[in-house]
Amino acid sequence: MHAFSFRALSIGFEVISFYIMPFGWDARLTFYVCLALGTSLIVLALVLKRSLRRDAPGLEETVSHDKLVVLLGHGEKIIESGIPGVFISLEKFFRDIGFSVLVTEDLRRFDRILEQGAPVIMGIDWGLGPKAMRKVDALCHACFGVRASVVFFYNAAKPESLKPPTSLPQATFLGEDFASLQVLEIISYAISVAAHSPRPEAAVREGSSLEGKNVGNALPEILQFLEVGRRTGLLSLEDGKPAGIISFEQGTITFAQTRLNEGFEAVMEILAVTGGTFHFFADKRVMQSNCNLAPQEALMHWACREDENGKSLPRSLI
Repeated sequence: MHAFSFRALSIGFEVISFYIMPFGWDARLTFYVCLALGTSLIVLALVLKRSLRRDAPGLEETVSHDKLVVLLGHGEKIIESGIPGVFISLEKFFRDIGFSVLVTEDLRRFDRILEQGAPVIMGIDWGLGPKAMRKVDALCHACFGVRASVVFFYNAAKPESLKPPTSLPQATFLGEDFASLQVLEIISYAISVAAHSPRPEAAVREGSSLEGKNVGNALPEILQFLEVGRRTGLLSLEDGKPAGIISFEQGTITFAQTRLNEGFEAVMEILAVTGGTFHFFADKRVMQSNCNLAPQEALMHWACREDENGKSLPRSLI
């Protein structure tokens, strides 16, 4: 487009020069000066337009901040997915479980995002270096709402020896190599928009989100409820620390993972946990699949194992 514009100017210059030749040097000099000024103004306008387009907040930044993940870092971060040996980008992982994602390495853009409100999750590349980290610390310190966000740093050489900056006391650290399950452990409370609310014994929130205490091993009843209601979402269980996750698609278990197992055996391991708290996040799910299991079928297998071990079963399965 720009090449065409300059070509058109060149042709116009040749044509006009031909016609003003008879008018002498004064007329031609005036024409050349005006042409030079006009060309300079056009070039300046194009440069300013590109600069403003680059600096202005994009339409993508108008997404709701309660579903927004901001990744600040150089390039694409690749992590291991829920399926061993399969790798995905950190951006795709967040998009797959239902978040909007903004990726940038520009601190000015990062500042503009924070000015609009605190994103629910922030992932920051520790490899940006000390100078960039000081700038991030200053930006976050100026935005009090960021304290309510879940923040993690990745690409840290020795994550266990690092302390979070003063502006982000809740931040955690990940190394250069990590898997999606580790990220899920960090963000499990952030997936729910109302994670800061008091946690009831068992409550239905916003029409579909469910959470409560795993009193008397309530998980079998929860699985039956999700199957009957043909629910889609992500169920996480925490017993002091994250115990595992189960992903549902229209009431069917399509993905499950713990630290030790995946698929069917992961479901068995999660069902065997007594105590802890569970959280079901509607419409947030893992897109990969490592099983295709009806909850009732899983519960029957689990009941048989419990019976063989001489353990009492929940009333709903007797």
